[in-house]
Amino acid sequence: MAFLDMNFDDVVEPTVAPADSEYKLRIMDVKEGTNKNNEAYLMPRFEFCDGVGAKDFTKYLVLPAPSMDAKKLNNTKYALKTFMDAFGLEYASDPADWVGAEGWAILGVEENEQYGPQNFVKKFVQA
Repeated sequence: MAFLDMNFDDVVEPTVAPADSEYKLRIMDVKEGTNKNNEAYLMPRFEFCDGVGAKDFTKYLVLPAPSMDAKKLNNTKYALKTFMDAFGLEYASDPADWVGAEGWAILGVEENEQYGPQNFVKKFVQA
């Protein structure tokens, strides 16, 4: 038996979804870390619920910190709130429990020098 004795005729190259449309997304995992400014962040990775050939993508979300001025603090909290509301997540929940949650977003497309075209969230759509 050959090492790769399988049919590859049905394989499609992953692509981006067209911009300015609403898509149902599923959270695959959530990375937690600290950026170069010593700010904590979350980065959920999304897959399309109905897109076998669509590329996965991430959303960078900075977490609120006491060192932020009032405007940055409000914008940070607003971004988290709209994300969590779109996916029906409890505000006090553990990000590890978010895996599998589904929600809606309007997407855009941007060119990434390293990875080529990538989707990004223009706006989360509230459930």
